[in-house]
Amino acid sequence: MNTVASRDGTTIAYDRVGSGPAVILIAGALCSRLSWSGPELARLLAADFTVYNYDRRGRGDSGDTKPYAVDREVEDIEAIIAEAGGTAPTSRCITSEDPLVSQRYEHVNRNAGVMGAPQARPVG
Repeated sequence: MNTVASRDGTTIAYDRVGSGPAVILIAGALCSRLSWSGPELARLLAADFTVYNYDRRGRGDSGDTKPYAVDREVEDIEAIIAEAGGTAPTSRCITSEDPLVSQRYEHVNRNAGVMGAPQARPVG
């Protein structure tokens, strides 16, 4: 497990596997990075990509600075992107069934590559 500080100082926990262009996995609203299909997806993508699977704020090993706002979650994604050495418009994200954060991220970063993974679901 690795951590990065978001813009507001919240600690965001993530796992990194593979090598190649960065891909960020965004779990659904009720999931931690380990409680959905993210770890398996990361393993499958790791041959061609550097995969970042992170805990959204308030979940798993990440912190939870109040008050909540979707824009803080966008800043969390941007912190992971910076950790990966990229910039928001050129990075790629794969999200589970939770569209709220990914849609806001895509709105803020017009050229962001956000791909849905509609079959992603919690495991365990």
